[in-house]
Amino acid sequence: MMLVGPMKKKMVTTVILVVIILTVIFGVIGFLLLSGKQNQIDELMKKAEVVERYVFTENFPAGHVIDGDDLTLAVVKAESTPDNSYSFQTVVTPGNREEIYQYTGTTYKTGELVNTLELLIGRTLKINASRKTTLTDEMLVPIDETPSDDLRLEEFTMINLPSDAVDGEYIDVRIMFPTGEDFTVLLGKKIEKYTDSTIFLKLTEDEILTMGSAIVEAYMYEGTKIYATKYVDPSNQLYSYKKIDYVAKYKAAVASLIESKEEKNLEAIIEKFRTASPEEYEALLAEYPDTYREELAKRHSNEIKVMERDVEINEIAQYIGLNEYETEELRTAIDEKNEDVISKYENKIVTSKKQLARTYPVKPEVLSVIKSNPNILKEIKDTFDVTAQISGEVQKFDPTLYGDENSIQEAYEKYVENVKNELQTQKDERVKYLNSLIAGE
Repeated sequence: MMLVGPMKKKMVTTVILVVIILTVIFGVIGFLLLSGKQNQIDELMKKAEVVERYVFTENFPAGHVIDGDDLTLAVVKAESTPDNSYSFQTVVTPGNREEIYQYTGTTYKTGELVNTLELLIGRTLKINASRKTTLTDEMLVPIDETPSDDLRLEEFTMINLPSDAVDGEYIDVRIMFPTGEDFTVLLGKKIEKYTDSTIFLKLTEDEILTMGSAIVEAYMYEGTKIYATKYVDPSNQLYSYKKIDYVAKYKAAVASLIESKEEKNLEAIIEKFRTASPEEYEALLAEYPDTYREELAKRHSNEIKVMERDVEINEIAQYIGLNEYETEELRTAIDEKNEDVISKYENKIVTSKKQLARTYPVKPEVLSVIKSNPNILKEIKDTFDVTAQISGEVQKFDPTLYGDENSIQEAYEKYVENVKNELQTQKDERVKYLNSLIAGE
């Protein structure tokens, strides 16, 4: 039976709608399938990404000083490469510009590219490193850090810091007394970590005691302020840079040490005569016809002669101020006439931290109390730091206990006055307590 008129038209419309719906459905399904595959493709491509990073060519112990031959560029997977690893070039940024200057002694502009190897040669390993391991920043001893046995990470909350202080900046810690006297307590300290109002500084035992003394005095005298000031240009204000010709120093050291050893050999021959028994003396006379120093030196130069290789590397290193690894490298370069290495040591940049002197006069009696009672600072804070308690008391004021607004205001002012008086009493007791401790009463 044939469909005619409206029925035929309705059927055609229905078929078209079904086709459109199915097209949309299959399109969505196809899109989802394609998207899923695309995600997989993207993920596989991400895993396949590689970058070039410096890795170690051999196994090296902690304390090893890095040389150019110790590192090589290798292709490594990007997803497993630490963010603080080293590529072929380093971009100079406001954040690393000062550090790069410390390593190279050269002032670069922000945005310039620096050969990364220049920043790594001469650095010291903090930990053991295995062959093919990617070099990261944590593996290296910072240029300004030569940890002593008494170096400790100390936490401070009472230092007034500049509002824009950040991790890694260098500060002086100062103390200002109500009299206007102002002294430096700590100089050139790096902010290792800064969170809220708390900073962490690396201090030696002497610095810990000095800072402790300043804190005790700040508790003793109302109006005393412990605060920090930032350096304008820490690279130049804290560090000195100079080029040293270690090739000349090496040659002078070897000549001096050879002369010293020959002198000792000559003395040893003469000492034989001094301590010999009569029989031994006769035998020595036959071996050494003349006991005069000059004659011995002339006639027995082969015994007295010291060759350059007879001088130990550690002796030369100690004499010229390089470590043993660098000294061995320099000796080899001179032997092999390696001009590249020789040139490096002829113009080696040596970075040293300037010796700054604090002005804060540590009182022996305060220092004595701190040394005899390591917990003194905590005791003082726990016993006398009542600001939070006073604030809590004020907050307890209940206006509903009073009638009209004038009564509430009058009662509140009286309440606050009593709290202030209590705070002053606490402060007076604190000063009296601390002075009694320092006086030894």
